[in-house]
Amino acid sequence: MKIFKTIKNWYFGNIRNIFGLIFRIFFKPGRLVYYIIHPSEGFSLLLKLCPVSHYLPILRVFVNFPSLEQSKKKVIELNTHNHYQHTLIFPSPSMPWDFMVQRPQQLAKNLAGSGALTIYATQWHFNHLPDKIVRTIMYVDDNLYLFNDGRNGRSLEVLNCPIVWQYWVHQNPFIENIRGRKIKRIYDWVDDLEVYGYTRKELEAHRQLLKTADIVITSAASLFEEAQKVRPDSVLITNGCDFNSFRNPSYESWPELEELRKNNELIAGYYGSLSPRHFDWELVAYCAKKMANWLFLLVGPGTDKKSLKKYGIDKLTNVVIWLEQPYRRIPQLLMNFNVAIIPFKVNTITKAVSPIKMFEYMAGGFAPVTTKLPECMKCKGNLVGDDFASFGQLIEKAYEYQRNKEFQEILYKEAWENRWNAKVQRILDILKERAIIE
Repeated sequence: MKIFKTIKNWYFGNIRNIFGLIFRIFFKPGRLVYYIIHPSEGFSLLLKLCPVSHYLPILRVFVNFPSLEQSKKKVIELNTHNHYQHTLIFPSPSMPWDFMVQRPQQLAKNLAGSGALTIYATQWHFNHLPDKIVRTIMYVDDNLYLFNDGRNGRSLEVLNCPIVWQYWVHQNPFIENIRGRKIKRIYDWVDDLEVYGYTRKELEAHRQLLKTADIVITSAASLFEEAQKVRPDSVLITNGCDFNSFRNPSYESWPELEELRKNNELIAGYYGSLSPRHFDWELVAYCAKKMANWLFLLVGPGTDKKSLKKYGIDKLTNVVIWLEQPYRRIPQLLMNFNVAIIPFKVNTITKAVSPIKMFEYMAGGFAPVTTKLPECMKCKGNLVGDDFASFGQLIEKAYEYQRNKEFQEILYKEAWENRWNAKVQRILDILKERAIIE
């Protein structure tokens, strides 16, 4: 009876959202077929339409989460047994832990490496491991734990004065749930707001965070300049790289990559998002057509089929597109490139991008061939193309630089100076300067 009562309460509490989903399907019948074939996608859409607090009660009926008291007990035990001086929480919704490991995951890993208890909140409905199997606490590494209590963080209220590392306004409800004890909030502004498609209310929440957060950090110069108008004490900390993993990569059996490498003498490679909002498919098509002796290997999510057709990429035999790969494989993938490229459009979004892969490429000994992105133009090791033609020419030049020892030293020096643990040390110094930690 409890199950039926929970479902009934959830249904009547979300009837408007449910009919919103039906309305969408009615006007685009093709979606109905899609959602029948991919029921998890329909469920995910409904979760987006409903506030988190609305769907958690029904979620807990079907997913075996510990009780609130049990979850609180686990959190208390975690904190007291290890006597941590300070605790950092990366709230939910978050980037899936092992998916295209980006700034939040890298910072969490390195903060844990510094000795801080670091809790990274995950979401059950992500179709990724280990996120979907986390029940309260899951050990990842020394001082580093994944977290999901099925209650949007309520069991974390037992922590005393944790530091919350926030990077989306959508994380506000989670943070509100842990404010039983005083918290310190870091607001990390990492992308141009156009990326998020914020509503008017969410934009106001962003402005409030800039005003009220204990520390405001930005990842790119353009965001830093904007933040300083509101918060003169804002800090610029660009992205970095896991230097050792890319300088000395580990290897595993990878037949597809080995076959590709064997059959192609020259590979210009890229890994990361292939979304047409920033990835320049036209530029890749131009280079691939002009440079028939090169294979262009593109690895990542977001392939735009319209662009493939529009620019004739679907007919090019020297362009190969793979889905995203586990992060552990990325250094090995990079070592099989001859040249590493960042073929981004130059627009509002990319002007605020600090590409992580830029420093990873350098750590691997590759001179990144990039377009005129502000954050890329600041680095000595980058080869920056002014237009399509020069971008192609720089691919050839970058290949020559592979044998230039002096230029290799420039690349390694720049990558070393931008390693993640150096970024985290600077963050810890700032926290001490502002009396947030001792």
